[in-house]
Amino acid sequence: PSQNTTHNNTSASSDVEVLVGTMNLVSELCEAFGSAIESLVAPSALLGLLSDAIALPAPEVRRAALGLLGDLIDCCTAVVRPSLPAIVGVLTSNLNPVFPSVATNAAWAVGLVAVRDAAVLAPVVRATLESLLELTCAPRPASEPGLPYNAAIAVGRLAVAYAAQVAVRVCAVNVFPVWCKLLSELQEGAEQRDAVAGLCAVSLANTQQV
Repeated sequence: PSQNTTHNNTSASSDVEVLVGTMNLVSELCEAFGSAIESLVAPSALLGLLSDAIALPAPEVRRAALGLLGDLIDCCTAVVRPSLPAIVGVLTSNLNPVFPSVATNAAWAVGLVAVRDAAVLAPVVRATLESLLELTCAPRPASEPGLPYNAAIAVGRLAVAYAAQVAVRVCAVNVFPVWCKLLSELQEGAEQRDAVAGLCAVSLANTQQV
């Protein structure tokens, strides 16, 4: 029995390594080919497999799957969009500070969804926002120092579409100063522009409290 257990553990570990390696490879292909990868993704079962992968118990699998999901949202939105309603629930459930590396990629993916198809987040926007604000204010994990920044960016991107809801919660939990500080430390680029646009939208939506 102990030999069987060892064999099963080794097999499971090998399966995880294969899954993670495969998803990381596809992520690299996304970065290399950009939107040209649409023709490969569209006829495949990749999105269904990703939906399953981001719900698996192994955090390293979920981290890789969420990273790949973000890459696919970024480079071939049209192919991913039909699958998003079925994915957003489990996607946002990964905004969990217990698994910082998973939450980092989940926050990044949520932010990209907010940019590409914000309406799909409507059913989960409140829960998503609460989780993102928690990650924004939580102590910065040494293993994932980028987590609060990804969360702050996602809050900003969410605010562009849902300014009123974000404004109420940001002011209620007094996260506005922390959020501003994190955004001020970002490098210039699309992420900073999107997040600052959300910050401005929140300021306009709640001028009395901001």
